[in-house]
Amino acid sequence: MEKRYLLVMKYENEVITKSFYKLEEAKITANVENQQEWLTTIIDLEDENIKWQRMWIICEKMKMAKFILKKIYLMKH
Repeated sequence: MEKRYLLVMKYENEVITKSFYKLEEAKITANVENQQEWLTTIIDLEDENIKWQRMWIICEKMKMAKFILKKIYLMKH
């Protein structure tokens, strides 16, 4: 059995994800995180309305973002 629900949590500029087998587990964790001022959303990974992209596109964008941030950091120091 694969994990079906993805909990996405955001606080300021930090984003964390956790996956769950059951919706109720995700809701309980989201409730706890909401009390700590995190914004949360739960995504059903089997939802047919989700438009999926190839992972390599996302990875390439992340690599570029890291490269740019590294350049900015080096310029400041």
